[in-house]
Amino acid sequence: MITRFTTDPVAMQVLQLVIALGVWVLVWRLSPFRPVGKLLLLLSYYLFWEYFVVSRGYALGVLLGFSFVALQAHRPEQRFWPWVLLGLLANTTVFGTIWSFALGLFYALRNRQEWRLMLPGATLYAALAALAIVTMLPASDFTFGGRASAEFSQFDMPLHFAIGAFVPFFSPFFGDVLHRFGGAAADLAASPFVTDPVSQLFPILGGGSGNLLFQAAVLALPILACFIIVRDALRTAEFALT
Repeated sequence: MITRFTTDPVAMQVLQLVIALGVWVLVWRLSPFRPVGKLLLLLSYYLFWEYFVVSRGYALGVLLGFSFVALQAHRPEQRFWPWVLLGLLANTTVFGTIWSFALGLFYALRNRQEWRLMLPGATLYAALAALAIVTMLPASDFTFGGRASAEFSQFDMPLHFAIGAFVPFFSPFFGDVLHRFGGAAADLAASPFVTDPVSQLFPILGGGSGNLLFQAAVLALPILACFIIVRDALRTAEFALT
């Protein structure tokens, strides 16, 4: 919307600052973690670098997603506004759409006894989700990336994402940081396992091998970790589906 009024990149940076500060306020004021945990989360690679320092559309999805979670925790009686947030989340990025589908499904399951109260909000969400799907459909002459095909190699992608989530050091970002320190740190930058561990771990954990059983076992580890933390089968299923 800002680009309808100005093309100055500073306006985008100001908006990004407002969005990022919104995420920080939600985490600091409303999350259940201790201060040290909150600080570590806010200074993590994604929340601080990817969605705070860098102006990226994903930050808006994080703000809407976290707002939905905060509303569930602190205003559990709400039955309309959570659907509005999920509908807006679906219209940020394709990842936001996927996230909204999973959150919406389990939100409906948990509150199925009150389906009449949820009906107005759910109807609005369905309309917004439909809008998201329609607007993400590529044009007929769009050829970027070629045609999609149902090949087993496509199962490599979620494995790559899972490794990256637990080892968020990407080349050349981490290597550049080590070079700035100089000395022994710069020597470490010469090691591919240090500067780009995701690519190094990928084949070790079955990436590109076509061994779907081994890949499935690796992808099950984050789901198992989630269950150990929350001890809730429904929450774990929500995490796994997302």
